[in-house]
Parts: sequence; C-alpha cells; structure tokens
Amino acid sequence: MKQLITLKRYKIFLFFFIISFATLNTSCDIFEEDDDEEYSNEESDEEGSGDQNAGYDYTFNCPASGEATVPIPPGSAVCQQAYEFYARTYGCNDIDNFNAANCALCNDCQYDEYCSLCN
Repeated sequence: MKQLITLKRYKIFLFFFIISFATLNTSCDIFEEDDDEEYSNEESDEEGSGDQNAGYDYTFNCPASGEATVPIPPGSAVCQQAYEFYARTYGCNDIDNFNAANCALCNDCQYDEYCSLCN
C-alpha cells in the first residue's frame, strides 16, 4: 500500500514537472527580443541632429582569442569610434584600458552610466 502511494505521488510530480517545463520553455520563446530591435533611433530623435551614421558590424582581432564581430549602433562618428574602442577593449579583455573605454562612451556618447570612473 505504501509503495502505491509513493508511486502515485511520483506520477503526480512527474506530470507537474513536464507541464512546468513545457510552460517555461514556451514563455522564454514568447519574450525573446529580435536582434533588429536591439538598437533604436531614439537618440537621433532626441538630439534632432542630422549627423547620425547608420549602425554596422565591427570586426576586430584579439591576440589571444582571434577575430570577433559586434554590432555598433547608429550614432555620430565620434560616438561610434568610442563604441569600437569599448568593444575591442572589453572583447580582448584589455584590462589596462577598461576605464578609458568607459570614459570614451561617457564623454563621446554622453552616456552617464559609464561616467562613474571618469575624472
């Protein structure tokens, strides 16, 4: 009798486990963002300037890990250069330039969240 109760509990547990897994798996697919929506033109709308360049893929080489490609968002030429420096610095794990990369985004792109380490 005790084995029958244990088997029944196991079946109930297994049923709810399968249902939970299926629900979780489906919900992750529903809320996944498209890569195309990652970068928007909100900055250009706010600034109203006509000197915005289109976004592009930036490819760089690291001595230890080889070639990598990252998306650079739309922005001014100076801001995009700061993004390239940031991507190369963090992508290649160049710890000596982490602060400089953050400050470049702070100063050249006016991103306050990167300014905490800048003078």
